[in-house]
Amino acid sequence: MSYNGWTNWETWITNMHMFDGMTARDISGTRTVTADDCKEYVMAYLDEASSPEGLRNMFVTDIIGGFMSTVDWYEIAEHLTDDEEEDEEEEDDDTP
Repeated sequence: MSYNGWTNWETWITNMHMFDGMTARDISGTRTVTADDCKEYVMAYLDEASSPEGLRNMFVTDIIGGFMSTVDWYEIAEHLTDDEEEDEEEEDDDTP
């Protein structure tokens, strides 16, 4: 089931909270970004934000894992790459 034009709620909410206002360059340093780049970015954030190793609640870890498995990382990567291309086109249009 889609949500706000995205594949599902999980993809939409991940994009909104983690990638809103960002472009591919912010994630990968290049004009394109892969689904793996996006997933690694979020997973690194979650690892940093979670409790120290050994103290993490396994229930919460399982819930996060289930949530993350439903995110359409390809859709987010495509969105970020498209935004980067649109920004470049706008810059080209502004150049005298």
